[in-house]
Amino acid sequence: SKNPDRVDRASHNPIGTDEKMLFTACFVAIAATASVFVVRGQVINAWAAEFALNETQKGEILGVGLWPFAVTIVLFSLVVDRIGYGKSMYFAFACHILSTVILLFAQGYWWLYIGTFVVAMGNGAAQAVADPVVASMFTRDKTKWLNILHASWPAGMIGGGMLSIAISSLDWHWRIATVLVPMGMYGLLMIGRRFPVHERVAAGAAACSRRSGREATDGPLCVHCVPRSAAGACVGGVSHDAGVQVRRSAHVCAQWPDFCARQRAHRAAASGALRRAGG
Repeated sequence: SKNPDRVDRASHNPIGTDEKMLFTACFVAIAATASVFVVRGQVINAWAAEFALNETQKGEILGVGLWPFAVTIVLFSLVVDRIGYGKSMYFAFACHILSTVILLFAQGYWWLYIGTFVVAMGNGAAQAVADPVVASMFTRDKTKWLNILHASWPAGMIGGGMLSIAISSLDWHWRIATVLVPMGMYGLLMIGRRFPVHERVAAGAAACSRRSGREATDGPLCVHCVPRSAAGACVGGVSHDAGVQVRRSAHVCAQWPDFCARQRAHRAAASGALRRAGG
């Protein structure tokens, strides 16, 4: 019988349903981010006409769509492995939906400013999370999959821009509403999916497991001299989806080699002393 999960020939890694859905979700999320930039540039003059915006206010609205985007990318890049990919992606999704609702019901300048600020945070979060999610899922062939992922930005700009132009005769609300299509798509694709663990965290857990296995072969002394709680932390830490547990486990395991070496040295010294005394 054939395996239902396709196997990547280059990496020989099985690509399961979660990987397929999450990759598609990341692709669509970045496409949604790109479409936001295009549509906002197309409707800014319509906003100015309806809400009597001057050139300064137009510039401020366009500007607030950029700097929070950059700041959010930097901040999420620093903490994304600690708070988790799933929470970060859901944060981006919530910002995207909330901002679009604010813009659709805008009553003036501040509505537009706040809505644009919120969507910029969602854009930055999605951009900061998508790359490491894909890199963590396809560790042996990440260049291929990241190249495909990055094609989503021009795809979103072209697709979102063409759709917005196609309905340019309609009210600007309809053009803003078009971004809900990719946003809703990647939100649905994420539901019930298991996000991967950051490569650094996974590598730390694996190193802890391998190191504990090596020390267990050093003899009964190394097995019994380590407190039961420490052994439990090392074995149990790798099964938790919490970076704190993994870091604690890695710290405990890092101390084992020196501890066991000291114990072996003490045992050898004691044995030598006994032999000399017996002689």
